[in-house]
Amino acid sequence: MLKKTITFETLDGVEVTEDFYFNLTVTELAEMELGKDGGLEKYIQTIIHKRDATAVIKIFKDIILAAVGVRSSDGRRFIKSPEISQGFAQTDAYNKLFMELLTDAEASAAFMNGIVPKNIETQANKISVDLPDTTLPPGLDQAVRDQLVRVKKKEFKDLTNKDLESMDRNALIALLKNQ
Repeated sequence: MLKKTITFETLDGVEVTEDFYFNLTVTELAEMELGKDGGLEKYIQTIIHKRDATAVIKIFKDIILAAVGVRSSDGRRFIKSPEISQGFAQTDAYNKLFMELLTDAEASAAFMNGIVPKNIETQANKISVDLPDTTLPPGLDQAVRDQLVRVKKKEFKDLTNKDLESMDRNALIALLKNQ
């Protein structure tokens, strides 16, 4: 989780400094990764290489708004909702953060590193699909079981895009739940 202190102006022109929180879970990262042809990292590299400013702006916006949230008072939950994201997007704090990330590569890298789980690499290494049928979650239909077994003997980090693309949504969800 990243705590970012941002100084910005309110609509009345008053300068305020506020703390904002950003975080992406392993599940959210997996959804983003699987949602882009070739993966999120390759997609970002491609749009930067092509100098596709429109796509760069959209991906920064999507990542910021997916990551922003509010810590619960007991510190046990990180609450996200479309209302929280939209509320943040409607402040000058969002504009300040967006422009900082767009114009400062170091700030952008620090932001990205701060919003991903600290143990993301360790977690990715633990996700194994070398599961005997008895360890598959109950209630999976045979087609989903077959898809999971087909990618057997590989670890999640070693799966190819072709492996993942051949799986339907239910199989992917089952795969991610078996960490």
